[in-house]
Amino acid sequence: QWTNCSYFPGKDLPGCRTLVITIIDSRDAGPPTVAGGMTVDVLDTGNVRNYPAASARAVSRSPVMEGNFGPSGLRIIEVEARDPTGNHSYVGYGDTVTLRFDVPTDRAGYVVNTSLDTQEVLAMFNLSVSLAPVLVGSWQDDQTFTITLHGRPATGDRLPYIGEFFVRVKPEGRLRLNPPTSGPTDTVSPTLTGGFGPSLLFLRLLSAEDGPPEPDPIFNELDTITLVFTAPTNRAGYPPEGNLTKQDVDHLIVFSDEIGADYKAQWANSSALVITVLDVYAPPTLYWCEPRVACVHEKCALCEGHLSRTPCVIQLSDSTLAYQLMNEGEAGCMHCPSPGVVDTIIDQWGKSSDTYPNTTGCPDCPTPLFNYMNRGLCQWSDNGGYRPPEIGKLQATIRTEAGLREVPSVLDPTNGIDKSGALQKPYLVDGFGYSPIKITSLVAADPDSGDSVFGNGDTITVRFSEDTNRANLPETNMTKALIDSLLVFSQSLGTNYEGIWVSRSELRITVLNSKDHQQPLMQQFFVTTRKEAGLRNFPAVSVATVVSGTDAGITYLDGEFGPSAIFIRYFRASSPEARSDVYNVGAAFSIQFSETTNRGGLPQTGVTKAQLDNLLGFSSDLRGDPHPLGLDYEGTWEDDDKRLVVRVTAVDPAEPKGPPPLSGGNFRVAIKASGDLRNVPPTSARTVIDDDSRAAKGVGGAQYLGMDCDCCRTCGTGCA
Repeated sequence: QWTNCSYFPGKDLPGCRTLVITIIDSRDAGPPTVAGGMTVDVLDTGNVRNYPAASARAVSRSPVMEGNFGPSGLRIIEVEARDPTGNHSYVGYGDTVTLRFDVPTDRAGYVVNTSLDTQEVLAMFNLSVSLAPVLVGSWQDDQTFTITLHGRPATGDRLPYIGEFFVRVKPEGRLRLNPPTSGPTDTVSPTLTGGFGPSLLFLRLLSAEDGPPEPDPIFNELDTITLVFTAPTNRAGYPPEGNLTKQDVDHLIVFSDEIGADYKAQWANSSALVITVLDVYAPPTLYWCEPRVACVHEKCALCEGHLSRTPCVIQLSDSTLAYQLMNEGEAGCMHCPSPGVVDTIIDQWGKSSDTYPNTTGCPDCPTPLFNYMNRGLCQWSDNGGYRPPEIGKLQATIRTEAGLREVPSVLDPTNGIDKSGALQKPYLVDGFGYSPIKITSLVAADPDSGDSVFGNGDTITVRFSEDTNRANLPETNMTKALIDSLLVFSQSLGTNYEGIWVSRSELRITVLNSKDHQQPLMQQFFVTTRKEAGLRNFPAVSVATVVSGTDAGITYLDGEFGPSAIFIRYFRASSPEARSDVYNVGAAFSIQFSETTNRGGLPQTGVTKAQLDNLLGFSSDLRGDPHPLGLDYEGTWEDDDKRLVVRVTAVDPAEPKGPPPLSGGNFRVAIKASGDLRNVPPTSARTVIDDDSRAAKGVGGAQYLGMDCDCCRTCGTGCA
């Protein structure tokens, strides 16, 4: 349509300056573009002349079309920061900020991969804060523009923080859609993502804690796991007062093991997240052991004679189970084999149940549901799926896609790990409850019975009240340093020793060099576990054990470092206070031992009848066993504790057995184990001297000095 028309006098048709073309159907259009795009040619055939028509027909070309066919819908969908080198953690030289558009642009007329200087970049884009003194821009393609920083922001300038910095496209920059048919865009970007270098936010602590209502030593509902970071975080966008569901936690954190079937979490503050366990029973998990053995987390309830798509359990002898995964595969569903068809199943794997080797394919069975590997198979523990996260084993990794960062941040999202190694990835510490472990016994032994004193080759066995995690120490070949990291000895055992875990509840220490030892004594020596060693129950869920005994008190060393060499040199009767023809008060019995003794722990003097009866046993070949010395007597240790003198303080004339029959070696004394008589220092076994052992040592019956000899009225032949 012609517009902007006027009439010349005498002319019927107007002369017009403007031709407006209205597009009725744009299909198959170029389309017509602006800003360096479409031009219009006036053709000779159009018979366009001046008005009134006096000139020749016009033939010409228009300037490039201006204007636009409508507003721009061009949008920036992402602004991403990046440190291409990954070698610094700040906004600096070489870092980039990349703008990504939703559709192709005309690049404001610039050529792809051509460097634009700071002025050209800022002519197109308005930055919310300065990035660097010098910028270099480049179109990577029609939808991607990258700004490279040459330098660092000026001191005092606000940094381009992640989640804050944005970009606005300047209309005067004439950035349009491609092909350029729209008007210039003035779109505003979303806030900055990515990061200007590796995160400096790390997970520094993973801590377990017992929950309400009552203290216990196990992993239980309402127990907590707390993650503590090195700096305040953005909480990954979660509100500080809101609860995170299990799904939220799983989106944020990857744990190295199950932490239960259900849990929730809440940020205690911006640097600490507390996870509360709601259900400790972990879901069934399948563990493959090469070549085809599977450790599974549930029994197959419908195993015999049924089709099954669940893990199927095959019973072996000695409570060992083999497992075969029965599910729908290329061959379809398989029948579960009946219990007892073990050889067939094992043969399918190409191994015999008797020769099946250990495997590295499944080095750790899930515990405690499966306690340990046995020829590549898992030992079953039927406890309903309870598999706690273990102290010293559980670790956590932060998912970078969750976007957890320090605040304010210019760096990448964290995965919680310090790649420099300056801060080690933490293991779970503390505990889900108190330690129930006690030291129930501490037993000395001399395996070769070569002597009666502490020395090389002797052993001390520490027995705990229940299975332990062995403090994560090796089962065998424990060095002195490792043992010392676990135990504190009340007296030194020497310059070298080694250890072996006989079981999870029993540690045996063997002395290799007893030089400079401090004499570990029976009923005096004890051990204490070190907190820093991390000895815990098994599975390891309790706090570290610090214990020296049981609730009743310290557990002292018992047992012996060799057989007792003590024997009785002589056993003599006398009446030192008065000669009498009757057995009466004042009679004395001297027991001379071969070496200094520990007195059985008795006092030097004033040893009571009860204490003496616990140590000594008197017998008569003529009148039966036992044969009392009298109604009461007391003892005194003499001769450097080598001799015990027992003096009668009260007699019973009506005693049916009469006085001790002293003639003919018919009255004897025995040393009881209950008396705990040992060498000095007390390292030997308890001294036990009965009739047989005394005879073997050539010790006869009582000799008598200065008193009537049984029925004799005066000392006769043979009386000393």
